[in-house]
Amino acid sequence: MRRQLSVAGRHGGSLLTMERDRRIDTIRGLLVAIMIIDHVGGYLKLATEQTLGYVSAAEGFVFLSGFVCARAYGRYLDNTRQLLTKTFRRSFLIYRYHIAVALLLPLLALLIPPYQRSWMELLHPYDVAPLKTVLLDLVLLHQGDYLDILPLYAWLLLLCPALLLLVRRVGAVSVLAVSFGFWVAGQFVDPMQLIASSFGAQYGTGFFNLISWQFLFTLGLCLGTSGQWLDRLCANKMVLATVAVCCLVFFAFRHSDLAVNHSLLVDRSKLPIHRLLNFCFLMVLLRQMLQNVPRDFFVPYVEYIGRHSLQIFSLHVLVIYLFRPVAWRVDAMFDEAGLTALSLVIFALSTLPVYVYNRYRQTSFLLFRQGLDSGLR
Repeated sequence: MRRQLSVAGRHGGSLLTMERDRRIDTIRGLLVAIMIIDHVGGYLKLATEQTLGYVSAAEGFVFLSGFVCARAYGRYLDNTRQLLTKTFRRSFLIYRYHIAVALLLPLLALLIPPYQRSWMELLHPYDVAPLKTVLLDLVLLHQGDYLDILPLYAWLLLLCPALLLLVRRVGAVSVLAVSFGFWVAGQFVDPMQLIASSFGAQYGTGFFNLISWQFLFTLGLCLGTSGQWLDRLCANKMVLATVAVCCLVFFAFRHSDLAVNHSLLVDRSKLPIHRLLNFCFLMVLLRQMLQNVPRDFFVPYVEYIGRHSLQIFSLHVLVIYLFRPVAWRVDAMFDEAGLTALSLVIFALSTLPVYVYNRYRQTSFLLFRQGLDSGLR
């Protein structure tokens, strides 16, 4: 019988083999909330934007996505066709959400002149080559502001079946070694960007270098399928103490007044080595803390955001664009206080409609079932 390895927890065993872990949804919801706040600004951003060091919510989201994929799709390893079908459907769903937002924005700009003026820079080059830009959008070779994280996730999901099968066949260490090799290559070249720029210098695949960021996804996936080595590592108190000290050093350096180029160090497009190490150290500490948290622990509304992260993230991009003309005026008139208030408004408009819509669907379904049951009696 094939042995199934996973990250084990003190309060509920395997995170891979058990049912839905509400802690994971809560963490994912928190990461989405942080990204929404960071995209708007204000005083809240001071507490959310790379506060713990040279680490942002994006790193955590990509890593957690890999971990969740191992948990969700690892059960289909004995049925390759089903594994491919499940991951492709999820990837295509993410693609549809992305394309819906990416194409709706230029359409709104075309129909509403004030938005056309406000979004001219953000939606360039739609203003000079609309048809070509639409076609490149459809094949994910052009991504505007805030529109690059979902394509990254869609590409990574397509890699998921191959990664899972390779982990089972050759082991997690070998897969991570190859993945790290691609990460190294990503420090020097961005293949997707090269392909996009061949159609014109104004086209780009967004902020994230796919072959660099795939390592975080692969790391999460490998820990989700074979994480016993991390359990043994974390059992060593000296190792944990060293990791904690490293996290403190990164934190202190991030917030220091040393004469260093912090803007260069916070750049994350290629996921440079200091960011990768900082994240790995924080991940080990977070993993250790989660061992003492019951697996049914959750923060209600934050967990809801995590469960519906795709809908909420997509909606927040649309809301941010819609509020763009207002944001400039609020920033000019009220500075950080105004942006703080605006970030709360955008957060509410990005999450509450999804909550109301899903509650409506749930209620409608229950009423339909009750009516159906009454008719059958």
